[in-house]
Amino acid sequence: MKIGVLSDTHLAGVTPAFKSLLNEELGEADIIVHAGDHVGAGIMEYLEFMDRRPYYGVAGNMDPVAISSVLPREVSFEAGGLLFGVIHGWGAPSDILSSVKGHFAKLPDVVIFGHSHLPLIERVEGTLFVNPGSAFDKRYAPSRSVAIIDVAEGEAEAYILELGK
Repeated sequence: MKIGVLSDTHLAGVTPAFKSLLNEELGEADIIVHAGDHVGAGIMEYLEFMDRRPYYGVAGNMDPVAISSVLPREVSFEAGGLLFGVIHGWGAPSDILSSVKGHFAKLPDVVIFGHSHLPLIERVEGTLFVNPGSAFDKRYAPSRSVAIIDVAEGEAEAYILELGK
């Protein structure tokens, strides 16, 4: 099973590039996760109603009321026998992993987060932490990016897909 992960799209609405990303780079994903800062409600609606795959999304700090009144700040789901926790994140990029880790009373198998626009994959105390970076607003990252999480036989491995400058 493949899980396509994106965050911090910061798009006002659905664009041809967004559709292409879902069909090409994330085309083989069985599930789509968006870790907040969709920004345009059309992004959330497209993932929820137009894309064929299950979608799990959370509201981020830049999401307007049209999103934050619909999506939770945190969501969990099970896939491939593993528990996933999704949260946007907050604070300085240099301390975000610690902040996100400290949020959970009991860490799930995989934690997906965003906010920093910096891609990260790190295993801490048996939990896989995945920040896909941003597909459209790289800010200080070297490249725009998304992540893929492969789940097989109760194990998860993740990798970053760089999308270019």
